[in-house]
Amino acid sequence: MRHLVFGLVMALLLVVSVATGSGATPFAYLSNTGGMGLFSMSVVALDTSNGNAMPVQIGKTTYGVAIDPKGAKAYVTDFSIPGKLYVIDAAKNQLIGTVLVGSMPYGVTATDSRVYVANVLSNTVSVVDPALIGTAANPVVATLPAGRFPWGVAASPDGGQIYVSNVFGSLVTAIDPVTKVTRQVPSDGGTPSGIVLSPDGARLFVTNFGGTTLWVIDVAKIGTAAAILNRIPVGSQPYDVVLNRDGTRVYVTNSSSNTVSRGQQAYGRGDDF
Repeated sequence: MRHLVFGLVMALLLVVSVATGSGATPFAYLSNTGGMGLFSMSVVALDTSNGNAMPVQIGKTTYGVAIDPKGAKAYVTDFSIPGKLYVIDAAKNQLIGTVLVGSMPYGVTATDSRVYVANVLSNTVSVVDPALIGTAANPVVATLPAGRFPWGVAASPDGGQIYVSNVFGSLVTAIDPVTKVTRQVPSDGGTPSGIVLSPDGARLFVTNFGGTTLWVIDVAKIGTAAAILNRIPVGSQPYDVVLNRDGTRVYVTNSSSNTVSRGQQAYGRGDDF
């Protein structure tokens, strides 16, 4: 097993393009809990030695971060009661909206038409319509049951299935947003936290924070004992997981090891795992 060693593991780190066309600037957004802000650092040409940090003043307990597929907006959860979802203009790094969601929101993910927020204390997922933010209408268009203590959240590109990691329930739950019917991956005795869906929508990658493994889940088999295809050894207390932009690489932050494990997305196997 090979690892990329970081002095400090940033568990909630996403690298995106916040502008389209020529001259687009890559930004990394990371939550800065307790620091009254979200920091955006340019990582142009991966030259981190001259990156500038630009704080966006929002809240004290910012955690989850998601970028819409077009790179136009960043969505940040405030782990509070009542819970808040902050909306940031990614081109200007300015706060442009706040949405009230459930209690203690943590995970967040965005598709072209919806933003999904996992509310840990409410045991729900808030469905937000970005087009309604800033209007007189309530942007929260649905509230979905999500099992006990939903932590991370992922969604199929068309919003047809929502997936959450139930961090204290040792479960991964799939939610049909129309019927609100849920299916679950049988308990594996772990602590699922980070969750990401493969670009083809066929596999989920879920970190087992209570152990040293990354679960690979066949979404078509959720609800059966055969749902977990593989348990890949990574570092100690793997906290979060992301895919690169083309979906070919998976990266796992190991909070206790202070490392990042890297591997190929296809079939849940890789030269670095």
